Amino acid sequence: MSTLLSLPLSTVFVVGKQAESESNPYDLVITGLVENPLNFTYDELQRFPMISEVALMKCVGGWTQLYNWTGIPLFFLLSLTGIKSGATEIVFYASDGFSSSLTIERALHPTTILALQLNGTVLSNFDGGPYRLVVPCKYGYKWVRWLTEIEVVDYDYKGHYESMGYSDEADIPDCTLPSTTPQFETFPIAAGNPIRITILSNSTIDSFDFDMSEGRISLNVTGESDTKSYCYVTIPKTLLWCDNLEQWQVWANGMLIEDRRILEDTNSTFLYFDYNQRILEVQIRGVHVISSFPSDLNIDGTVDIFDVVILANAFGSTQAYSNWNPLADLNDDAVVDIFDVVLLANSFGSDA
Repeated sequence: MSTLLSLPLSTVFVVGKQAESESNPYDLVITGLVENPLNFTYDELQRFPMISEVALMKCVGGWTQLYNWTGIPLFFLLSLTGIKSGATEIVFYASDGFSSSLTIERALHPTTILALQLNGTVLSNFDGGPYRLVVPCKYGYKWVRWLTEIEVVDYDYKGHYESMGYSDEADIPDCTLPSTTPQFETFPIAAGNPIRITILSNSTIDSFDFDMSEGRISLNVTGESDTKSYCYVTIPKTLLWCDNLEQWQVWANGMLIEDRRILEDTNSTFLYFDYNQRILEVQIRGVHVISSFPSDLNIDGTVDIFDVVILANAFGSTQAYSNWNPLADLNDDAVVDIFDVVLLANSFGSDA
């Protein structure tokens, strides 16, 4: 049964020239721990936003394929179904009985796509069509061909290769993720801070800013005329988070965007929204702001124990360090206070 007509109008896209099908491909089904199980026809999938990436598929046997793959970021399809709390993995089933899985975090990465085209032409049956998973920097047994079903689960699934002892992670050593078209970009929150926010958009991101005191991400973007635009933002929970997904707010040119889609895993929140305006001022607002460690508070060119001492001395006073909030309730006394900062200071540089 077709699902596209039951979706909000803002989820319907026409992206460039649609590829011609070799036959009448079967539907793709998404099931399991999702809020809204859905099935998508081939024609429907061609109308969703797509990206392209030149990615190397490397088999554990040694042979490789380097192609320009075009398809739908998997996060977009999963944002339509939603993911229930407690889910940990995504399982991919093929028509020939083969299967494999990815963690939710890897499945939602901007470079993980459901490929429908290869080198600008429809994906043939020989190359895994009509639907093939493309997972750059993972070995080929994660690139499931002839996909029929995607299932969200809450356990460590063992696919064909994994059940024979091959790595669950399947990471290719010294591999660099490819760039995409449109390109995803990473933005540091401050100089010297390793935390990054990742954004995939078909608009040009003209400026980026993070206000830690307000828990707010600000963007200025410019889209193409007469084209529906979108942003997909990955926000680390070591930076900004909410108690529940409904608390996240997205404002565009001063107007609250109600139809935004949010997924999360243990480490990150994934937020998607679309818009029609060509020039846009965007604000993304969370509730809680945390960070993994203070910055160079005494401005001596390094972050060290002396910065923690300064922070400990100032904690609870009127002196504010807007680039840091306490990390966690380290001593489990149900409150974040000076004693947690002391624990952090004592453990700095140790294995604790």
